[in-house]
Amino acid sequence: MSTCLSDFALDNLLLGGPDTQAAAAHLSGCEACRRRRDQRLLQFEDFERDQAPSFWREVRRRHEQRPQAHWRLRFALPGAVVIAGVALLLLAPRLHLNDAGRATYRAAKGGAYLQLHCRRAGRAFSLSPEDSVRPGDELRFVPHPVAADAGYVQVASIDGTGRYAPFYPPAGQGQSVPLPPSGQPLDGSIRLDAAPGPERLFFVFSPRPLPVAAVQQAAQARLGGLQPTGVIDGVPVESGWIVLSKVGAGEAR
Repeated sequence: MSTCLSDFALDNLLLGGPDTQAAAAHLSGCEACRRRRDQRLLQFEDFERDQAPSFWREVRRRHEQRPQAHWRLRFALPGAVVIAGVALLLLAPRLHLNDAGRATYRAAKGGAYLQLHCRRAGRAFSLSPEDSVRPGDELRFVPHPVAADAGYVQVASIDGTGRYAPFYPPAGQGQSVPLPPSGQPLDGSIRLDAAPGPERLFFVFSPRPLPVAAVQQAAQARLGGLQPTGVIDGVPVESGWIVLSKVGAGEAR
């Protein structure tokens, strides 16, 4: 590509749209477009912090008031598709707790995300937003970055006490770990302790290894609003939160 990328091409690349190889190749050799990409990431972050909360309250209100009869659902679909389309283009992937303390999912179509698998009492299953976790559960993570240059990942948790616990890399190691082959889980598993929940998982995909301390600082700075970030330690990143409610070993799932 001989000319700089349009805003549409940049957004298409950031959101993992089709035909991004040429754009990614241009980006690798164009400092001006890389600066524009970083600015777009900051704009997404600003939207998530300042505008998304009221937007999602309106989405929830409309969802709760939607008609229940099947014949009326056909007429409600176009509006729902418009609302979902706007959300999918603008929002980064996130799980939040609703008013009942259950996890609810927010994701951008084609956006980076982290797939979770759980092993409990010899049974393995994928975690969904309606599931809770328990002490002793073993979790495995399948990373799904979007950026073509993503090569490293960090995953950590902040539990109900506010304690920050790095999962990948484990405690004692100081930087991001290499991503596994596409669609494969990270090595090993994480066994949850008995600390109170919720478990607020923070994940970061980056083109080069990042210091654990820099990722921890970014996570703790955004914990209040569970906001993702587009830049850590001066490096463009893909990031997101997953919030899992946690019950005691003797409680019902």
